[in-house]
Amino acid sequence: MENSKEKGVLFEIIVYSILKDAGLKPFTTSGPNGGDGRVDIHINTPYVNIVIQCEFREQENIGPGAVRELIEVLVERTPGTVGILVVDPGFSDGAFEEAEKNPQFEIILSYKNSIVSDIKRIVEAKKNATITENQQLVEARREYQQLILDVVEIRLEVQRLRSDIDDLWQLFLLLILKFGHLVKS
Repeated sequence: MENSKEKGVLFEIIVYSILKDAGLKPFTTSGPNGGDGRVDIHINTPYVNIVIQCEFREQENIGPGAVRELIEVLVERTPGTVGILVVDPGFSDGAFEEAEKNPQFEIILSYKNSIVSDIKRIVEAKKNATITENQQLVEARREYQQLILDVVEIRLEVQRLRSDIDDLWQLFLLLILKFGHLVKS
């Protein structure tokens, strides 16, 4: 019979396989303690980085301590990294409360049967947010370019007005000279 540590490792392998079979390109890294800062699985996409912790317990639900550990991991990561805690068999109410009271971190509490759909939903949401941001940047760039064109047009108009003023001034001086000549004669 397997011990609980072996079952935990087996659970990580199962989750990794589920993700790989879904085409999500998970990867693991090993540090001196066999893990990477308490992260079991990583998934990096062009839109979001995801760290996954796997927790297996035979009979009891996963409590808030596992969520706090995930938060500690997220503190050390690039802002915007999503943390997923995937468990078997389930979560305690305290785990959900702990995740909810830390809105500065995006924490997903998931199960092995829903992990793929949870990740796809996250990636799609981040992709849509990126597209929206890009569209806003393109629109802002267009507005900026239009402002530059408007400034150039105003400068050209100012130059034309200066030229017209110079012409009028010269005409005025000629009239004064001519009028002055008429007054003297």
